[in-house]
Amino acid sequence: MNKRLNILPGDKFGQLTIIKEIDKKYNHRRFLCKCSCGNIIPVMLFSLTTGNTTKCRSCASTKHGLLKDVGRGKFRGTKLSIIYSNMLNRCLNPNEKCYLSYGGRGISVCDEWLGNFIGFYQWALSSGYKEGLSIDRIDVNGNYEPNNCRWVTMQQQENNKSNNHYLKFDGKTHTLSEWAEIVHISYGCLKSRIRNGWSIESALTTPQKKVR
Repeated sequence: MNKRLNILPGDKFGQLTIIKEIDKKYNHRRFLCKCSCGNIIPVMLFSLTTGNTTKCRSCASTKHGLLKDVGRGKFRGTKLSIIYSNMLNRCLNPNEKCYLSYGGRGISVCDEWLGNFIGFYQWALSSGYKEGLSIDRIDVNGNYEPNNCRWVTMQQQENNKSNNHYLKFDGKTHTLSEWAEIVHISYGCLKSRIRNGWSIESALTTPQKKVR
């Protein structure tokens, strides 16, 4: 049996830098790596040690002219590039401050986008991306993948946060802030009513007293 290789965070294999080991089975060891372009990808030990994988798929591909520039050149610092990098870091980098709310609770990035910026880039342009919008998961407990993501304004994204208070009334479900707009009662008043034990019906249908 071969001696177990001692690979540590910071070790480099081509353009890839080891972040951490994510699967420690002897014959199927896998590592989370950061490419020089900024992409974060999982790579099998065999692929690293044999030199089969020395960079992310986007950097390795030469089929599309844009791919060679992904994460650098004209794409470096663009809004979509930043959104993409932040998405990967939230789900894959334990040192990221938001990791516990994403990767730490099982939220992941689909294989179609992982280490493949151009796949994400093409989806973004075909799904309505424009400046000023942010990526949002429709199911806040679901993963980052085409069927669960959309482009929204910051206000819409705030309404979809996992810590929002959802209320169901008259067959409809909305966040507390959305109900406040619908029934024309201030968010603070609704929040106070629910906190003080009001029924949902009373909280939403009792007119708010006007302050003189």
